[in-house]
Amino acid sequence: MKEKYSIIKNSFIAIALVITFTFSGCGKNDPQPEPTKEEPTKEFRLELTKSTIQVELGMSKKAAFLIHNYHPNLDEYPKLIWTSSNTSIASVDENGNITGIAIGKTKVSLKIKDSKTEVSTEVEVVPSTAKSLSLSTENKEVSIGQKVKVNYKIEPSSVTNITDKDIEWTSSNEKILTVINGEITGIAVGRANVTAKIKGTEINGSMEIKVTPQIIFAEIGKQLTAPDGLLLTVQKVDISKNSDGTQYYNVQYNLKNQVKDSRIVEGGFRLFKADGTFIEQYGIFNYLYTGEQTTRSYNFKALSNEVISFLEYRPDISKGAYNSVVRLKLK
Repeated sequence: MKEKYSIIKNSFIAIALVITFTFSGCGKNDPQPEPTKEEPTKEFRLELTKSTIQVELGMSKKAAFLIHNYHPNLDEYPKLIWTSSNTSIASVDENGNITGIAIGKTKVSLKIKDSKTEVSTEVEVVPSTAKSLSLSTENKEVSIGQKVKVNYKIEPSSVTNITDKDIEWTSSNEKILTVINGEITGIAVGRANVTAKIKGTEINGSMEIKVTPQIIFAEIGKQLTAPDGLLLTVQKVDISKNSDGTQYYNVQYNLKNQVKDSRIVEGGFRLFKADGTFIEQYGIFNYLYTGEQTTRSYNFKALSNEVISFLEYRPDISKGAYNSVVRLKLK
């Protein structure tokens, strides 16, 4: 009996081990359930980062905003709609750029399409402030005694609260030129800067102006006083064109010294072309003492296809720069 009981007992132990092993193995190999994937929310909350936005007239400013609860796994970015309650004061484009149209206040709103989610902010359009000033003129050269107007331009162009009374004008050298309310007057040969500045600010603009000698126009047969003090009379100018492709300008003139107790070196002429280049008169130029005079003739040669503009009397430059020049226009 003891032996039989022992066998039965051992059999139960073996069966228990097999059952335990079987259940343990089955638990290990069973498929595990996947974790629940959290679906992104589609309920957004909008926020404009500023409760009030100030925009200058004629300028633009981008409105900053935040989208709360936006999940990056969404297939599409939400469609945003911008509106202005008064487009005559300020407009807003699809990207949130607000532009000032007129002085005043309005409301700009942002919402999500097909949603009740909407936020708004107050927009105030204020006068524009100047950012820069520039100068312009038709000619940066002015002759002695000549008056030229210099114009100023303020950026942005929407600035409306600055008038001529708000502009200060100065010259870097009033011995060369003066400027009053933007009008330049040439005083002496040289260069100087003209500056315009908005009062009460550091905003300014400047330009360099060249002052050239005063132009005295001569006429055939009429005597005038040349810059060197000599009396000059251009008696005639003969023009001829030749078959060899050249042209000649023969000028005859008289110089007389009536300056008391002086001797003055004769001046000569230059023949100017339309492109600004010139042909120089060469020769020996003598002193003219008080009461002396001389009559000369000089032949200028140029190509037939060169356009000639004028003759200019050139005094002795060893005495320095002169404040005037004599010119004879040639037809």
